[in-house]
Amino acid sequence: MFVGVLIVGVVGLAVSISSALLGAGFLRTSTVLERSSKAKVLAQACAEYGLEKLRESTGYAGNETLTIGSSTCSVLSVLGSGNTNRTVQATSTEGTVTSKVNVVVAQVAPQITITSWHDVADLP
Repeated sequence: MFVGVLIVGVVGLAVSISSALLGAGFLRTSTVLERSSKAKVLAQACAEYGLEKLRESTGYAGNETLTIGSSTCSVLSVLGSGNTNRTVQATSTEGTVTSKVNVVVAQVAPQITITSWHDVADLP
């Protein structure tokens, strides 16, 4: 009888420990997902800001850090020159998660024509 109670107790303890570990894992995963989403939105906001500044002046060089709420993002050096073949790159880091955006612009004026807009692991 005692052995049966002991086995039930051990099984119950194992289930409790497993549940606690799974809960901690889910919490870590949700935190990383939240940071990833926030970093992505911020990097995209900086890319949009860079595109607007480029539209205002084809001489815009980038190299700016923006503060949005309590977070920051950066417009890196805008590549190319003049009205055609420009690239706007932006990045943001939230915790340990970094998001990078690379936007290729075929033409700036009279209307911006975007050739590609990609979230990238590494910027060229």
